[in-house]
Amino acid sequence: MKPIKSTTIIFTMVFFCIHTDNFALPPRIRSEKCSIIFSPESPWKELGLKKEPFEKTNGKPTLVAQITFKKRLKDPVNLNSLKLRWHGPIIDHIFGSLYKKDPEKEFLPLQHNLVCDGVWNKAEQSLILNFDMKQKLSATNIFCLVFDISPEIQDLLKQGNFTLYEDTLPDVFKSCARSQTLILRC
Repeated sequence: MKPIKSTTIIFTMVFFCIHTDNFALPPRIRSEKCSIIFSPESPWKELGLKKEPFEKTNGKPTLVAQITFKKRLKDPVNLNSLKLRWHGPIIDHIFGSLYKKDPEKEFLPLQHNLVCDGVWNKAEQSLILNFDMKQKLSATNIFCLVFDISPEIQDLLKQGNFTLYEDTLPDVFKSCARSQTLILRC
């Protein structure tokens, strides 16, 4: 077996640093075992549907972001809830839902893809997403965050951002989230 030359090791390390430090990539937190990727929709994508539960509001269901969980573990990992904290002007109420997306298909907010409807906590300025059923995470899982965007709320959302509470994540994802704040810009 031939020994590895030091120039090969240096080249590999430089390539890895350049590749992962690409500012065009969406916000990403990585560890050896997992990663969480926030992909804000830019511009926001109005879904044009006015079905339950959105039909009760004066806003438009709008895809604002995708949240992708990737894991490189064979051990089972379940996700039971997510909590997003708002940092910006005070919001009295916002309606949001989380849907699971098939990576091979275009996203549609259909009932069978619904993971849960969120509950807005005005005092904490947070959206709590308690899943109707726990989600067993496979190698790659994509969730779509859909907000009911009314004219009143649209301007407020553009003045702030959401962060993900670490304490709602499974342990393996907590460790990859500790290195920095996860920010979802609207």
